[in-house]
Amino acid sequence: MFPLAAKMLPIAFAVIFPIFFVTMFCVVSWTLSQLGGWAALAKHYTATSRPVGTSYAWRSMAFGPFVSYSNCLKVVVSPNGIYLSQVFFFRAGHPPLLIPWSCVGEPYLRGRFWPALIVPIEAAGKSLKLYMPESSIPAIAAQKNPVR
Repeated sequence: MFPLAAKMLPIAFAVIFPIFFVTMFCVVSWTLSQLGGWAALAKHYTATSRPVGTSYAWRSMAFGPFVSYSNCLKVVVSPNGIYLSQVFFFRAGHPPLLIPWSCVGEPYLRGRFWPALIVPIEAAGKSLKLYMPESSIPAIAAQKNPVR
């Protein structure tokens, strides 16, 4: 019936779908930052640069019962606090954060078979749980409670 339109449809789809997909991905990422509280933390604790310290990749964090970041955070334990940044794909609406040690509670271990270190954070009216490997205990203890 419309041979030219039938030929153009796959080309139009190949161009429009990636643009639509990337746009929706960014919109969802930005929305999660607003709902979960990352944006609220960014108003107070935006990091200007990545600090020097012990780095941990692919970490997780829970922002209350509704928003969690599973295996998509980069964490640096530094003398100034805990630095948090998103991996590249989820960065829309998520500027890097530097949470000072004054906002970080006492870490505790949870789990029997796959123990995880839970680092509670109370900042900007938000209660957060940062999930770190058990091997991070010495780095966190050395920075949170330095020997003087």
